[in-house]
Amino acid sequence: MDLEFARINQVVPVTNPGCPQHTTWSVPRQGIQMTGTMQFMAKEILHSVVKNKTAEHTESHDLESFAWVFAYVVLRRLLRDSGDETSSTFTKDDRLAIKMTYDQSFGALKLDTVLTQRYALRVFHLRQNGIEGLVPEAIADFMNWLGMMVGANYVVDAKPIPLSVAGAVPQRAQKKMSHSDVILIIDATIQSLASEVLMDK
Repeated sequence: MDLEFARINQVVPVTNPGCPQHTTWSVPRQGIQMTGTMQFMAKEILHSVVKNKTAEHTESHDLESFAWVFAYVVLRRLLRDSGDETSSTFTKDDRLAIKMTYDQSFGALKLDTVLTQRYALRVFHLRQNGIEGLVPEAIADFMNWLGMMVGANYVVDAKPIPLSVAGAVPQRAQKKMSHSDVILIIDATIQSLASEVLMDK
């Protein structure tokens, strides 16, 4: 849903003495700077929409959205693969952990609830969720890195982030996400996954 170009009417309840209450609409105004699916939006954009403030859309917002989409895809894949109890290698506890992590990260339908879920960043830390061993190690490392980078978007002074997927990337100072950071870590993740595949053969 792209609300950026939508017209949003303000609801104005009207009450006349002796008549039932009815609703009328004020003059439409341009929609708030909000595009895309709210479960994948950057925290700052969600916050600006909930608080009815403006926020300049930046590169780090797009990259944060990528991080949320990636986490969603991983969890949806785990949900799909764990769904059939008869043919699945997942335990009951695995299925419960996957479902709970998914619901806590992407199950909300109200903007303010989605925003509240964003503050935890729990979806990116598979070890804390009890589902770390259910995905390749490189993917778990990649998700952990994405979580640290999303968190870094909102921290002014913090410690350096160890950017290492299988030790392939050096530490760097914490800062807002950039395309070069994401490309670097994606390349390292692909190399790590390729190494895992070669080792399995």
